[in-house]
Amino acid sequence: MLNLQDGDIVTADGEPYQSLSKAYIKRVTGHLDLDYDPIEVFRQAVVESKDGELVVTHNIYGKRLKVNGSKVTYHVKDDRIQFMVQEGDIVDLAWYANDDNAQDSMTIRWVYPLEDDNQPAEKRHSRNPWKEAC
Repeated sequence: MLNLQDGDIVTADGEPYQSLSKAYIKRVTGHLDLDYDPIEVFRQAVVESKDGELVVTHNIYGKRLKVNGSKVTYHVKDDRIQFMVQEGDIVDLAWYANDDNAQDSMTIRWVYPLEDDNQPAEKRHSRNPWKEAC
């Protein structure tokens, strides 16, 4: 509704990093012309466990993760991210489009909330939707 663009400066309410509440954008207060590489996004990717490691290769629609036309596997290596995701989670990946090391700089930029946040994590994550679809 606000027609947001890259570089917009906004005023928002909420404390999304301190609680389960969401941030709400109130208005656009300015704009910066940014000179950077465009960001590529792979949406609704499924976190899988292979050989004891968390990886992403496909999204929920079965589309394969690719960088510059080549199939790649994202390995969840960052310690800060590993404790936030587990097998069966749905995430968005992001990387700079013109980065020669895109696969190495790729990161999880969003973890989709699960349907029932009142269940303990081990029950919420007991199934992998990607494996069930195959």
